[in-house]
Amino acid sequence: MDKTWFVLRVVIVLAAIVVAFVAPKRYAVGWSDGARLAAIESLAERGTFAIDGSIYTTVPPDTSRPLPFNPADAYLFQYGTQDRMFVNGNFYSHHPPVPLLFGAAVHKAWLMFGGTTAAERPDRFAKIIGVATTGLPFAIAVFFIAWLSSRGLKLPPRSSFALVAAFAIATVAPAYTRHVNAHIPLLAITAILCALCADMHATGLLSRFRAVALGTLGGVAYGFDSVIGPLTLLTVTVFVVWVMGWRRGVLVVLMALPWLVLHHGIGYAITGSWAPPATVPEHFRYPGSPFSPDDLTGVGFKHSPLGFCGYLYSLGFGERGFFPFNLPIYFAPIAAVLAFRDDRLNRPIVVGCVTVIAMSVLPYALTSNNLAGVCLSIRWFVPLLAPAFWMIGLLLQTRPGYLIELGILTVGGAIMLPAFFRLGPYDAVSIAYHPAVLQLTLYACLFSLAVRLVWFKMR
Repeated sequence: MDKTWFVLRVVIVLAAIVVAFVAPKRYAVGWSDGARLAAIESLAERGTFAIDGSIYTTVPPDTSRPLPFNPADAYLFQYGTQDRMFVNGNFYSHHPPVPLLFGAAVHKAWLMFGGTTAAERPDRFAKIIGVATTGLPFAIAVFFIAWLSSRGLKLPPRSSFALVAAFAIATVAPAYTRHVNAHIPLLAITAILCALCADMHATGLLSRFRAVALGTLGGVAYGFDSVIGPLTLLTVTVFVVWVMGWRRGVLVVLMALPWLVLHHGIGYAITGSWAPPATVPEHFRYPGSPFSPDDLTGVGFKHSPLGFCGYLYSLGFGERGFFPFNLPIYFAPIAAVLAFRDDRLNRPIVVGCVTVIAMSVLPYALTSNNLAGVCLSIRWFVPLLAPAFWMIGLLLQTRPGYLIELGILTVGGAIMLPAFFRLGPYDAVSIAYHPAVLQLTLYACLFSLAVRLVWFKMR
């Protein structure tokens, strides 16, 4: 029987690899992926981060070739991507530069081997960059959640399969493989970091090679998101010092430093300022700009105390909240409390996961008012799925009976996933979950928990 669960887990990983190559679409569907593709094209083909000459900003596009945008989106064909800032006479993508470097490296390699330019084949360009920067990172994330469950947590095959299946088919992660973004690559990085840290905690060993890997990945993560990236690096460093001592912690920091310098150096070279470019209001004061200082995430506090509470609830549990779109993570808070209470050895893990999640959500809750824009649920929080599933895995270590409730939540999420996957993360229609499925799933889960509690008291 154990062999069967092992084989099923392998099937899930292989299916994720298939999704990696099949899922990415052949055009940009919104401002976000259009701006990223524009910067990747410009950097690889013209050696500049300025996107003025990109096919994603030159409108209307050449209709004699495959179209760079979703054919159904008239706005994009009229204005092009609007996720851009104006600095020193040029337009730039306002997204962090480090993720763009990886996409540009892929496109440059494609050109060196005789591949077509983005203008010649926008469809091929979008597909290749999508596979390389979102499809394959999703498969990597699934693989390392599997590693986390088996190597770091040492779960039995059935529990390991349940955790991997919940992550792969009952969250928004597969839907985010449809178009280029930085959230799935950062999810892959956090999944690797969680797997390596779990293995370190379980064995009490951390080789120099793995310390170098932790530092390098933490440094790369720093440049992917101005909130989650730095917190991830800080948490990993503190965790390594806590478990292995300061010498390994110093090595982690030294390996991360070049990536920090690269991230801030590029930003300074473009803007002449050390502040995150997307948080400088002057960069968005140009004719026709769709942004104002009141809209910019990371610029000033956006809420009264009461408004903050309401907005925080909306981020977590509202119509587009992160929990209703990722049903298995309803288990994460329960898992955190029980794991912290039951197993003293696991307390550093719980503290680290809860800290990075809470401290990542708080800045967004304080300084944003747009629920991450037009997207599927809250795109900012996709990388936080990895630490959330680590905590769920901790619960399954000592309480395998909760597989029933995890299975119920997984089935509910899997029922909703096909619609999300078909529409993709940036289609406005995809922001509505299925209330009936959500309610039935949660009621079934609560009923199962109630039965468990009654049975426990009867015994």
